[in-house]
Amino acid sequence: MIADLASEMVHAVYDELAMDDKWYATHKSRRAFVRGHLRDNAMLYVKAARAYLATLLTDESLSKADKDKIHDALCKDAAVRGPHDDEVKPLTII
Repeated sequence: MIADLASEMVHAVYDELAMDDKWYATHKSRRAFVRGHLRDNAMLYVKAARAYLATLLTDESLSKADKDKIHDALCKDAAVRGPHDDEVKPLTII
C-alpha cells in the first residue's frame, strides 16, 4: 500500500510537470521519469505516503475496515524497516 501510494505520487508529479510544454518536450517518457525519480527520491515519497496514510486514520468519513487496512499497512511497514529509517528497499514501479 505504501509503495503503491508513493508510486502514484510520482505519477501525479509527472502529470503536473508535463503540463509545461518545454518540460514535457525533454521528458516525454513517463516510465523513465517515474523510474528515475523513485530511484533518486524514494525516501521522500515513502515518507510522504506514510504521513498521508497516517492522517487518513483520523478521517471520520473513512470506514473502520479501510482504517484497519491502513493501520495494518503502516504496522507491516514499520516491522519491515531496518534500524535506519532511511533504508528503503526498491519500490515496485507501476
